[in-house]
Amino acid sequence: MTYSRALLEQIVLQRSSLTREREEITENLVNKLNEGSNISLAEEEYVCGFLLASRQEDGTRYSNVQNTEKCKNFWFKNRYVLYAYDLDGNKAIVDFYGTVDMDQKRKDTAFLEKEFQEWNSFIKSNYNEDNLLGHSVSEMKQQIKVLKRFCKRTSIGEFRTNYLIKSLVLNGKYIYLLVKEYYEELGKGENIIDLFGYKIKINSFSYIHILSRHYSYFLKEHQREKSYHIDQEINYKELPTFLNTIISTFKNKFTSQEFNGESIIFIFNGTNYMIWFKSISEPNQQAYLRVQTFYPIEKTIHMNRLRQLKEVFINSSLSFLI
Repeated sequence: MTYSRALLEQIVLQRSSLTREREEITENLVNKLNEGSNISLAEEEYVCGFLLASRQEDGTRYSNVQNTEKCKNFWFKNRYVLYAYDLDGNKAIVDFYGTVDMDQKRKDTAFLEKEFQEWNSFIKSNYNEDNLLGHSVSEMKQQIKVLKRFCKRTSIGEFRTNYLIKSLVLNGKYIYLLVKEYYEELGKGENIIDLFGYKIKINSFSYIHILSRHYSYFLKEHQREKSYHIDQEINYKELPTFLNTIISTFKNKFTSQEFNGESIIFIFNGTNYMIWFKSISEPNQQAYLRVQTFYPIEKTIHMNRLRQLKEVFINSSLSFLI
């Protein structure tokens, strides 16, 4: 049996009211881990997080999570989030239990360096399949190219350039695992919506592109000119689901006359947003519109366009501009 991410997250948030169920699920997942059975990324996140938090009577960790094969993705995400703004551990690193000691910091930064070298080598490979991994590699190659141009143009030194590349590559792997977990949970590789005769697709290209270009502002020195998402109600872990809801709502509210085949503009929680589509034609397949990007509207050229549009209210948090 595979436990859903929604259930596992609910258990974490509502521990007291789900004690028996939590114990049963936790025991089952620990057994699967010990047996080397396949577990989903969501299950890995839950059970490895549980083991990391568990302590013996003397206060030492119950399990050596970082050396557990089935926890390798969890451990990467956990260490990356902890060190994302200081990958070399030069400053104090504080986790749930307090300041991380020097010995652990050395292990953690060495681990992240190894992850960077391995992932960077793979990015440099010729892997170009039209799938989640291929989309991740393609996005990272483009990001690194733009970053190098930025560093050269702004006279950033070699040491800082290499650090920024490392930061970008590790962020790319983190995004890859987030996207993989979402589609693993979804059970298919894309969301498809029929919209006024158009077939709309939200796939891993869309998801990776948006997370790479319009999230994590403080890690993206080379693309500060872009707009970035900050609304916590737009859950980055469920971004395609949010986009699917917006497009479906547009479909139910309007007719084909209000859709230009290129974009949907809407206001959510007081912020203006745009979803851009790109027409994709593939051999032996019907052409479709892929969600290319999704971002808050900030540029003057776009803001001027908004003044010419009519606002149609849907509810207290959502309206469309047509």
